[in-house]
Formats: sequence, structure tokens, C-alpha cells
Amino acid sequence: MKFIFLTVVLPGETFKPLYKKMNIPMHVMTRTLSGAGAAFSSIVPWSVAGTFIIGTLGLSNVNYIFYAFYPMLIPISTIILSFIKN
Repeated sequence: MKFIFLTVVLPGETFKPLYKKMNIPMHVMTRTLSGAGAAFSSIVPWSVAGTFIIGTLGLSNVNYIFYAFYPMLIPISTIILSFIKN
């Protein structure tokens, strides 16, 4: 579970001053971090989330990629949503 928090907290603390400097709302950073960190971390088969999913579904690492469509769609939707003005 620490891996997931690390993928959110470290980039968040790193990019927070840049977001403030560029006057980008913090909810945009939150959306980006959740898409890039929390959801995408489960796509790594040897992470805690990936290992749990593979073990629960009884898959091999190669076959896991066919079931991991949600983590792959999140970065794409984050990029698309970044062009939409609020």
C-alpha cells in the first residue's frame, strides 16, 4: 500500500509550487495525481495492487494486461480532460 501513496504524495509535493505559480487550480492537480498515481499503479504486475488482482483472478502476468483496461484509460482521460476549460 505504501507504493500507491508514494506515487501520489511525491509528485504532488514536487509539482504543488509549480501549479500555484502557474495559477492552475488544485483540483486539476488532484485529478492528475489520482489518474497518474493511484489508478495507474495497479497496472504494474509486481506492485501490491497488481499482485492482489493477479492472485484474485488467477492470471499470469502476461494475461493481466487484458484485464487492466481501466488503469490504461485513466491517463488518456486525464489528458483529454486537461484540455477542457472549467
